[in-house]
Amino acid sequence: METRFSSRVLVRHGDLLALAFLALSLAVSVAGTQPEDWMIECADCPKRFGKMTDRCLCLDTSGFPHIAYGHDHLYYAWFDGAFWHHETVDTSPGVGMFTSMAMDSMGFPHISYFDLTNGDLKYASQDGNGWQIQTVDAQDSVGTYASMALDGNGFPHISYRDDTSLDIKYASWNGSEWEIQIIDSDDRIDRYSTLELDAAGFPHIGYLYDNPSPQNDELTYAYLDGTGWHFETVDSTLWNSLHLSIALGSTGAPRISYNSDGNLRYACSTDSGWQVQTVDSEGDVGGSSSLVLDGTESPHISYFVYYPDFDVRYAYLDGSVWQIETVESTGSVGWATSLALDDAGQAHVSYLEVWSKDLLKYARRDESGWHAQIIDEEGSVGEYSSLALDVLGLPHISYFDREDGDLKYVTRDATGWQAVTVDVEGDAGLSTALMLDNMGFAHIGYVGAGSVKHASWDGSVWRIQTVASESPATESVSLALDDGGFPHVSLMNEYPARVLKYAHRDETGWYVEAVDGIGASGGAARGTSIALDETDSPQIAYFQMVSKNLIHASRSGAGWQIHVVDSEGEVGMYPSMELDGDNHPHISYYGNGALKYAYWNGSAWSIQNVDSEAGATPHPTRCTSLALDPLGFPHISYHDAVNDDLKYAYWDGSAWQIRTVDSEGKVGGYSSLALDGMGFPHMSYYHATNCDLKYARGAAQGNVTLVGQIVGNDLVLCWNPVIGTEQYWVYGASNDPFFTPGDAPGFEHRMAVLPAITTTWSSPVGVGDPTANRTYLISVVDDIETEIARSNRFGEYDFEANLSYGARE
Repeated sequence: METRFSSRVLVRHGDLLALAFLALSLAVSVAGTQPEDWMIECADCPKRFGKMTDRCLCLDTSGFPHIAYGHDHLYYAWFDGAFWHHETVDTSPGVGMFTSMAMDSMGFPHISYFDLTNGDLKYASQDGNGWQIQTVDAQDSVGTYASMALDGNGFPHISYRDDTSLDIKYASWNGSEWEIQIIDSDDRIDRYSTLELDAAGFPHIGYLYDNPSPQNDELTYAYLDGTGWHFETVDSTLWNSLHLSIALGSTGAPRISYNSDGNLRYACSTDSGWQVQTVDSEGDVGGSSSLVLDGTESPHISYFVYYPDFDVRYAYLDGSVWQIETVESTGSVGWATSLALDDAGQAHVSYLEVWSKDLLKYARRDESGWHAQIIDEEGSVGEYSSLALDVLGLPHISYFDREDGDLKYVTRDATGWQAVTVDVEGDAGLSTALMLDNMGFAHIGYVGAGSVKHASWDGSVWRIQTVASESPATESVSLALDDGGFPHVSLMNEYPARVLKYAHRDETGWYVEAVDGIGASGGAARGTSIALDETDSPQIAYFQMVSKNLIHASRSGAGWQIHVVDSEGEVGMYPSMELDGDNHPHISYYGNGALKYAYWNGSAWSIQNVDSEAGATPHPTRCTSLALDPLGFPHISYHDAVNDDLKYAYWDGSAWQIRTVDSEGKVGGYSSLALDGMGFPHMSYYHATNCDLKYARGAAQGNVTLVGQIVGNDLVLCWNPVIGTEQYWVYGASNDPFFTPGDAPGFEHRMAVLPAITTTWSSPVGVGDPTANRTYLISVVDDIETEIARSNRFGEYDFEANLSYGARE
């Protein structure tokens, strides 16, 4: 995997004047203007959901379905009779698993769910003013396998597991606060809980014991009455039991559906004790069961068939005979079923389809049979990201879409993020490396369909070529472009022998040669990074498996010269390399649980520990990414494996400064770093909790630097982002012969209002004509339209001296 892009910028001759001015305008000490905060966005953030319970589906008084689900966030979908509506209830990261929902007498939904990020049980309720969110229990890690019901007052009651102490707990809202009880604290408590309330509002809970000897499970039933808690063993002959669901008859008699040893079972409490039936034993069945009773108190159960068909089934008791139907058998369907009956007694089921892409589905039954539809779909993107900035400082990112197995590419403009799929053959996009050529077109090196590939955009289509097809490693591709725009790639082969290879292309095709390899028992692996010097000769940094050292290889007319950079312990994993103005290499890498940095000073390697508490382990998410600022000072993005945070380190001329960029959930894997012309860092990275591609950029507090250039027939203004911004206002002033640069003109007018995510503005002829507005500034306003910062003025003599309109194309 490679997360570096070359510091060399390839430009057209016509852009040289503009870029020269841009460089002069920004010739400041980058290390001295580091951001005080970060602006973080989702570059590509599809939904994630799973671990749904038997009570995530409800019907309203019209019989229309409502579904609660989530994983990365808490989602809520409902049908109004004509259309499905989707809403994000809780935008916190890593929330929404183990959803359980009920609707009150006013038709408002109430949802209990698990916060994976913080290990908390949470509760959301809707009223006339929107969603109200509470944390129910934050003691240790609690809230999995939650089950919720509402009492006659509309107050929620929740059973759930304490994952730390393995207790079954019960929380109830008394109108002003949550009352929490430990129901059972035996350390044999396994998984699952299911809850229902009787007519008096007392809870009835089913849960599982895990017996170490004999190795079988026990289904336990607990209920509360006026005298206290009572416990009964329902079934002590369980084996690999899964997914409980409870329902109460009109007298409060409990019934429970569950799975044991691949069978669907149904237990009913009678005056003579618990009566257990096997409902379905055809295959490995009964997982994800959901039980409800109809108006005659006959049971209905939806459940999952693991083998042989991966189906969702529906069983109901017709007198004394169980009737079994297949709801859907397309793909791998039936995971996490939830069942509800409408007033006519017809069944409605929500469930997941788990195959190439996870889908939330809903099926309803009528006289003609079952009718299924897709309600939502999830994704997993952002691994192996690689970031490059164009001449306007706008980000371009290549990355892997794990859900579809595709290579994707996303860019950002003033309207937001625009994503495209580049390659869909095989698992395309493992280990991506991105660069932009002199036209601003993207080149991506990556692993796809068992080969190393190169994809390039020519302005109209993506052109894909195979670089090498010798079963290379999936984590070790790096890309650089020479002055002619031709790609150079370093890559690893794992089988039949681990070999570091170098490939490059010219007008006639691709050429591949071996650089280093020691056979099947060892060789180079766990990272490679390539850079080209001013003569377009390659240099490669890599980790060598046999010696467990950081190695540097350079190619000259005499062949490859290979040198050990660092050999103290196991060092050199996932390196990122840049060359300075003297063509000397600078390398960031992991070693001995620390983030390290090495550079060639002209006579020897200088090695430093940057962050001794990074806690790196041999995994590609622990990658580093290095960029050099105009002063040659190093900047590094990396994953802190101890805290699962995205971190950023830079050298300020005398010491290393370390900042935490993002700490919400498990973040920071596959990071890629670039510095814009104003020295502000930009990063792409993977949010492992939500399976998203994220993007962060450094932002100043009230310090706005405005620059501009002519691009085609447009004037393009660029400025650094500012924290706390609601909008940017673009002001222009007409050309006045009596205007003295630096004085405020009296005829300044607002030309555009832009959202806070925007840091570029293009002024085409006819829309704020740059020939009529020769001086510009940016005003930064807050949410009440009060100016909180103002940029420098740009224009007048700057234009006349450096951006002559005579150079316009």
